[in-house]
Parts: sequence; structure tokens; C-alpha cells
Amino acid sequence: MHSQNCFRCRRQKKKCDRRIPSCGRCERTHLTCQYPNLPTRRLESPEIINPNQQIDLSADFPIGLRTIFDAALRPLEEHTSHTSCWIINNPDLQPTFEDWLLVYAHFTKNHTVSPIFFSNDRSRFLDSFFQQPAPIRLIQCAIAAFHRLYDHDTALSYYSRARKAVLLAASEPPSFETCQALYFTNLLAHWKGQPDIGKPFLAVGLEMAATLQLDVDPDESPWLYHLNLSERQKEERRRLYWSFYWYLSFEQATSSEWQGYSFRHQSSVKPPTQPINDPLPVFTVVQPYECVCELYNLIGEIKRHHSSIPKSIKELLEDNAAASFEKLHSRLISIHSRAPAAYILISESAESISTADHARFVKQLRQMTSGEISYAIGLNLDALASISILHRPRLFLTMLKSYTPLYLSLQHQQVIVDSIKQCLESAYRIVNFLDFLLTFSSVENQENIDGGDQSLARDCQPFSLNVYPAFEAMLVFWFIACKMKSMWKVLVDAALPLTLIQQLQRVVEFVERETIQANVSKANAGTFTPISEGMKSMLLELSQDTQEKTVNVDVLELALRVVSLDGVGNEDGSGDVLKEPHCYLGLLGLEVAGGIRWKGRCEESWRLFWKLHS
Repeated sequence: MHSQNCFRCRRQKKKCDRRIPSCGRCERTHLTCQYPNLPTRRLESPEIINPNQQIDLSADFPIGLRTIFDAALRPLEEHTSHTSCWIINNPDLQPTFEDWLLVYAHFTKNHTVSPIFFSNDRSRFLDSFFQQPAPIRLIQCAIAAFHRLYDHDTALSYYSRARKAVLLAASEPPSFETCQALYFTNLLAHWKGQPDIGKPFLAVGLEMAATLQLDVDPDESPWLYHLNLSERQKEERRRLYWSFYWYLSFEQATSSEWQGYSFRHQSSVKPPTQPINDPLPVFTVVQPYECVCELYNLIGEIKRHHSSIPKSIKELLEDNAAASFEKLHSRLISIHSRAPAAYILISESAESISTADHARFVKQLRQMTSGEISYAIGLNLDALASISILHRPRLFLTMLKSYTPLYLSLQHQQVIVDSIKQCLESAYRIVNFLDFLLTFSSVENQENIDGGDQSLARDCQPFSLNVYPAFEAMLVFWFIACKMKSMWKVLVDAALPLTLIQQLQRVVEFVERETIQANVSKANAGTFTPISEGMKSMLLELSQDTQEKTVNVDVLELALRVVSLDGVGNEDGSGDVLKEPHCYLGLLGLEVAGGIRWKGRCEESWRLFWKLHS
């Protein structure tokens, strides 16, 4: 006899004799009898929980574990009609205790931290896990499985179930939980190096967010008053809005496909800068969050500006192009000046980070929360990258034989010299800051510092989004070493130190690690694969250029290979979809090592522009 009524008897509120394999009512009517799939075992993974370990529910866990276990084991009869997703007679969409343990271990990092996050209320999610709609519940399981390095088949199974549930829910009336599920499905695809796979979910999610009017602050939304939302529920709506706004801004900064998409941004939606305690902190507080979004918006505008190829060199330096340039430059200065001073990590000298700079950086980082550190790191690196990509087309003028300093007016000389200095200083600061983070967060350094700073060092590890400014810095150094005419190098003293090669090597190793982590299965496909290949080729040419050697390769176009998250595709890449790689700004028509090109809408036009003016 089963411990619970079958689904049909529960829906019709009839008495069920709970016989197995089929109850009496279902047997008489010749209908399929299905019972809830109750968990019968714990996870076998010792990383999450030991099956033989006796759990003391009175222990002092970071969150109320007793409450969580009560919620997980609470009978489900009274909640079967809570949402339409529960009424799907599909075992794949039903929750299990194993699912809950997986998500709990991911949220709390194996019982070591409180389940605090930026985008959603993780404590409430765990407490109501078995009542959550299938889409948001399963996509969180999929994210946990991928992040906890489960075997690929298990993680993929969670993703397939989540995708199925999300697609079913997307065809129903909009709901806040479905909107959350769409956002996280897109985010998972991005984390696995396939943003194009997540693009449809992001598009539908943005539409649903507009339908739900998430761009209006909950305190100013009379249509929500009847729901009697608590403060943490209101804040969760705000967080979802800001998450969509941040991600769209980021996509417009790195991809040409989202350039024309607009998402309503209202200043009335309160930024995620105020703590919500109930009684413990519920969400990560990120003071510079709005500034980070503005910076991505600016990079997207610069990207659009450079997609219009100038008709002449004069237009690149003067007239309308110069007016647009100055407008972007003024906005860049405005955003940089409004960034919170406590989060600005700038060394006194661009060429190196002194001992005093190192101590000041560590002191500033100690004042930040764990969730703020990654945003502070990204803010500093992206601010420097925005300077470089704004000036880069003018920097590239220094490779043209017909535009040496002897042939230019003093005014044009000064414009180009200023762009060279801006790009070079930004590149030095990016590489030095990344080198500081890589050294400070290294295992060797963690063994030699106090226990309190060991956690800080782990939080300071560079992460995936830092790959984009790293690519920009490498490109600038490669251009100066391999493409810039010698007269310009003498004019601005652009000789690169020998120690820079070792620093760039460490940065390339970091990018390779992120590339491997983001690659789908064993397929050589991921967001960072073209960037990694380009940076390794640049470093090789740059290193050999210092030894007066020449590198030449066959013509090769770096592109983003789009595959499904299961990595299915032909080994030789035939039949795959190749798209423009994601980055702030490509090679603008240049070739690395005499033959490596960047796939992009404007690359061929820029290549022709340089050829016509060489």
C-alpha cells in the first residue's frame, strides 16, 4: 500500500485505497494510476551529504535547517492545486528530496554560508521548494548540478527537464516565477558558453517582464496591493528587473545582435543598494550595481559608434565623428566620476602596482561584502576597457605608412598621441590589476596569509566576465609591439618591458582556464574559445616579434561555434553554426600572425578601410 493518495483521487477529492500498482477507482475505470514519486534515498555524493551521517537538527546551522527540513518533508496534499505546473501528470516535473538536497548544498556551499544571492530569495525558495512551480525549481537544480561538477549526463538531464518545464510554462499566462525561470535558463546557457542557446529564453523573459511591469517599483504599483507583498517579496521583484536590465546591457556591450533591442529603464525602480533583513540578510547588497549597468550601456554605444565605418581618415579625426567621439568621451568621464570611490582600485602608476597600492587595495577589498567584490573587480576592469575601445580606431592609424608624424599637422599628431597614451595606460592597468588578483588569490598566497584574509583571497579570484577586458589589453600590447610604426613608438616612448611577457602569459593562462570551464562537454565550443585562440596567437607573435622573428599562418577566421548544451556536433565542425564571437570590440579588420581574422559584421569593411588608406 502506498503512503499517499494517487493523483486522480487527490484531484477529485475522493477516497483512495492506495493499492499498488493501481488503486481500486483507477482499476475500475481502466485509467492509469500514478502516485507521487516520494524520495526513498539520499544523495550518494559524499560531497553533499553522507548517507550514514546522523543529522542533528538542533545544531546551529547558518540558516534554520530545522525549518528547511520541515518544509521539505511536509505532506504535499494541500498544495497540489497551488499552481498549474503541479497538475501535470509527468514524473519528470515532480520534486524529490534529492533535488532539494542538491540545491541546498549549492546555495549554502555545503552548509558553510547563508543562502544569500543577488537575483532571488534563496532562503524562501528552499523553505517552499516543494511548492515551487516546476520551471524555476528544475532550472535551479540544473544550475546546481552544473556548478557542482556533477557528471555531465546528470546535469544535462536536469537541464532537459527544466527546459521542458520552462517551455510549457511560457505558453501559459505570465507569472513572476516563470519570468524568473526564463532569466535563469538564459543565464545557465551563458555560463556554459552558449549565449545563443539562451537568447530565445531571454527574449521571452524580457517580454514577460514588460507585461508584468517589473520596470515599475512595487511601492508604486497599485495593481499589486491586493497581493500584500512583504518587503522581501517586493525586493525580489526589483532584483529580477535589475537582473534583466544588467544582462541586456551586458549583451549589448558584447554582441551585435542585441544592439537594436530596448528595455524600459525607469529610475523609479529602487537600485539593489539597501539591505533587507528578515531577520538575517536576504539579498546581496551591491552598491555599484547601477554604475556597472551604465558602463555596459556605454560600451554598447561605443560598439555601435565603431560599427559605422568612417569615409576618410579626416572624418575619423574631425567633424561629425569627432563630435560623436567627444559625446561618448564626456559620458565616459561622467560615469567614471559617479562610481563610488570606495570601489575604485587604481594604482598610482599605470606601469606597476607598488607595495603601498597593494596594501590599499587589500584594505579597500576588506571593506566590501563577498558579493560586492566581483562587481568591484568588474567595474574597474570594464571602466579601463571602455577607455581603450573608445580610442582604439585612432590608435590603429599609427600602422599606416601615409600617416607617420612627419605627414600630419600638430593638431592631428596630438589627437593620435593622446589616443595611444589612453590605450596604453588602460592596457597596463588592466594587466597589472589582473596580475595582482591572480597573485593574491593564488593557493600559494592563501597558505601564507592570515585565516581572515584567506576567504578574502578566494573572493578576489578573477572570473569569466574579466576575460573581455583582458582581451582588450592584450590586443593593445600586440598592436603596439607588432603593428605600430617605429616613429610613433619613439614619439610616445611605447617600448614594452620584458617583464610584461610573463604577466601576459599569466593572463592568457587565466583566460584558458575560463575557456575550458565554459566549454560545452568535450566540444571545442564556448564563448571564450575565439578570444583564447586569438590571445594565444597574439602572445606568440608578440614574443617572437621581440626576438625579431616573423610568424605567418594560413588564413583563419575566429568565430563562435554554436552547439546545444549537450555538446552534440560533428568533430570536424562541419554543419555547425558559426557566429560573430562575443567581445567588446573585435580586431577592426586586422589580422594576427598574418592570417588570423575575426568574424564580424564590420570586420571586412574595416579591413577595406585600412587597405584603402595604407
